Amino acid sequence: MALEKFNQPVLKISNEPILSEVLEGTGDTGKEIEIERKYLIPELDTTDLDVFRTAKITQRYLPAIFVNPKTKKDEEITFRLRKWDAVGSDVPVFFVQYKKVVPGGSINTRLEYKKLVTEEEFNKLWNKGVGRAVTKTRQYVEHKGASGREYEIHIDHYEEGEFGHKSMAGRTTVEVEFKSPEDEVFFSEQVAIISQNGPTVFSVAKPPMEADVPEWMFKAQDMTKDKRFKNSSFAKNGWPVSE
Repeated sequence: MALEKFNQPVLKISNEPILSEVLEGTGDTGKEIEIERKYLIPELDTTDLDVFRTAKITQRYLPAIFVNPKTKKDEEITFRLRKWDAVGSDVPVFFVQYKKVVPGGSINTRLEYKKLVTEEEFNKLWNKGVGRAVTKTRQYVEHKGASGREYEIHIDHYEEGEFGHKSMAGRTTVEVEFKSPEDEVFFSEQVAIISQNGPTVFSVAKPPMEADVPEWMFKAQDMTKDKRFKNSSFAKNGWPVSE
């Protein structure tokens, strides 16, 4: 891969069969619902966490134009190009992805359209993207809360990488994936309660309660609605200057 240009002309989806397949949900992996929230955790130490998988991820963004079948007008949407390389594996996986908010759902509930592509197909699209790349090492952690609800937590350790912003080096974010909107509300409300009342709020309750939020996330700051912390913003602007 290389970054030959940062500002390519916007593609037309009708001229790119792979993008058409992704948008129509007819790619190899089709589409699935994703519900997640993003957090910052000061001075996070993952040494003692039970990590079940680690992967090196490099991704870039690809704007493209399509004709909306309802309005008959051109609209611009953005695809994500992602190389996913599991630690311990010699075979990286290449994806083209597109996400959109589920109609009637929260902004954190999105439909993800995804297609596996060859390295050659990936590289051709890669050099049509805009902005810099985002490079990170992702740790995967499974967590079962006191309520019995199960969560998958992704800890992303960013680096400048070959094509990224220097400001990304050493930064970390945490994403929590939920199995249902109800689980998301339950978990996020607990994060807010702990943030407002301190880490002992559940243990001193009468009767004492246990939180679904793992102890290592008690200092979590919810950044889900802050667009500066979206990966697409990291690719364009790097880490927010004020942080």
